[in-house]
Amino acid sequence: MKSLTGNTVAAATFDAAYASTATITIAGNQSAAQAISFYYLDGKGQTTPTSGQTYTFTMTLSVGSATFVIPGITMVIP
Repeated sequence: MKSLTGNTVAAATFDAAYASTATITIAGNQSAAQAISFYYLDGKGQTTPTSGQTYTFTMTLSVGSATFVIPGITMVIP
């Protein structure tokens, strides 16, 4: 995962089922909008995506004691 400034803030690690979790922390002024972009490298070590491949993500956002889960984010390689 990379921050809006392009700095890598979390690295993916994969288990035997090619599942990955990564955690990032945004500190500082939370009254300002924050943006996060993330990219995906195939868990099998594939460095070039294949057209038509579909990846599904679940994103969990935690702010203080509140947790928000955004399921079913789908990315399809064009």
